[in-house]
Amino acid sequence: MKKTKIAILVVVIGFVAISGIWYGVNKQSHKAKQAEKPLVIKIGALYPMSGDLADFTKGVKKGVEYAVADFKAEYPDVQIDFVAEDDRSCDKTTVATAMQKLVGVDRVEAVVGVMCSGNVIVAAPIAEQNKVLLMSGSASSKDISRLGDYIFRTYPSDEQRAIKAADLIKQKGYKKIAYI
Repeated sequence: MKKTKIAILVVVIGFVAISGIWYGVNKQSHKAKQAEKPLVIKIGALYPMSGDLADFTKGVKKGVEYAVADFKAEYPDVQIDFVAEDDRSCDKTTVATAMQKLVGVDRVEAVVGVMCSGNVIVAAPIAEQNKVLLMSGSASSKDISRLGDYIFRTYPSDEQRAIKAADLIKQKGYKKIAYI
């Protein structure tokens, strides 16, 4: 059940990311039609495909494939190229190299799927410098909100979640709680 919820979340995040990218390049689409060249959008993904966290992201690739298929059905004149890189279960040394490859070699316009906050923090300067959208659906560090104009997340920060939990505890009138 838990894996199903994660897979559904990944599909939604992928679709939102692709839709957001589409919105951002809509003007290019009009120009491409005028020149009779198809618009090509290159999207990169950076997530655990090996290591301890790989099981959590098995549905990511399938979810993105479904989102791309839905997008192509609605916008058949737009070509989407998808390139995935393994961050080896949030290994910070791997993420910098993988991000550099996605930006410098693959020339992606956006990178989605960065799972861990530490990896978003490592990848953000590369994305900012190259003006590449970086979106995470699970990173929760409060610092992510201040990393730049091209860095986004669709998951609340640890700080926001803590405040909401404290408000709920106060609202319910609890005096003692235990967190396990």
